[in-house]
Amino acid sequence: MDNQPVIKGAKGVAVYLGLGTPPARAFVGATIAGCGAYACGIPRAAFDDEGKCRPFKPFAAGVEGTYYHFLAIPLAVGVATYLFT
Repeated sequence: MDNQPVIKGAKGVAVYLGLGTPPARAFVGATIAGCGAYACGIPRAAFDDEGKCRPFKPFAAGVEGTYYHFLAIPLAVGVATYLFT
């Protein structure tokens, strides 16, 4: 008989696609989330009109500070994907 692997469930599909380890799934999840955030224009809040990164508000005294960082969404999705898959 043939011993071909059988894909069962979402985890089997992930392994078949090369996403068998949590770091691989986290990287792909963070990349997709980052591309989606960029396509929606979300990172604009982290930069000023000249294209410079705004400082983090708790550490900066100026009015240009922001609580948002352009890597917040991809990192959060990557960590969640790593921990929960």
